[in-house]
Amino acid sequence: MIVLTILVGAGITRYLGFTGLIHIREGQKSSTVISDEAYLRVQVLDDEATFKASRPFFLSGIRNPGKLLKVPTKTSPLRVHYLDHITQARPTVRAVHGGDPAIILVTSSAMGRDYYAFMGGESKWIGGQLFHFNKQASEGVRIRMDGDSLVFIAPHSVSLFSMTDQTKRDLAADTWHPFHPLRVYSFGNVSLVLSEYEPQGEVLALRTSEEEGSGRTALSLRLKTGSVSRDITVWGGKGIQGEPKQVSIAEKEVLLSYGSISRLLPFSLGQH
Repeated sequence: MIVLTILVGAGITRYLGFTGLIHIREGQKSSTVISDEAYLRVQVLDDEATFKASRPFFLSGIRNPGKLLKVPTKTSPLRVHYLDHITQARPTVRAVHGGDPAIILVTSSAMGRDYYAFMGGESKWIGGQLFHFNKQASEGVRIRMDGDSLVFIAPHSVSLFSMTDQTKRDLAADTWHPFHPLRVYSFGNVSLVLSEYEPQGEVLALRTSEEEGSGRTALSLRLKTGSVSRDITVWGGKGIQGEPKQVSIAEKEVLLSYGSISRLLPFSLGQH
């Protein structure tokens, strides 16, 4: 009986268990576990109905392009195919005639530099603040094109530091201001630099060196539904919260992410 109990317990742990890391600051508690494995997660909105699918994704086991996921929907199913990946990568933009506007914002952290790529119409969270690029929005920081230049407006004052002449000044809230490259803008606790901008361009993955810091994995995928296909890139990796990517294909709205997932424990752990 004891042996049977041990075997059952081992089986439950093997197939239903969840392993991960808990980040705990000194003197604080946490109940959130970040998975050891990276997951590919897909959510499809089709005719006002939502369909979801996910699976652990191991880059070491990938040898050839192939189907990763099939998501049944109200109409034709969505199939997700693997194309390629680049580890320790960061986004960059390239000028393309007839392309969409694209920018790269860069922040610094203890792990190194973090790169955020925006295409026109996208929104992303950076350090707890919502940023929009060339998109109508009623909240957060809005960045838009003004001719071939960029301007921004924020709901709070912003500090501007010029690296060329070492000057610093404050910019008023709720007012449109020029958004210049290679200057440090402090949006509350978020300091960032506009590193790249193309009025007509596309976002590519560029391999980085270990010295550059927090490189992520660029995962190239092909989405297929019916006779329509679309190639996209999602960013993330093991130990990283995946950056959601939203795309439209054949009247379906698709949200994809690649990275570790978090789960809440029924208790908290702390250190003193």
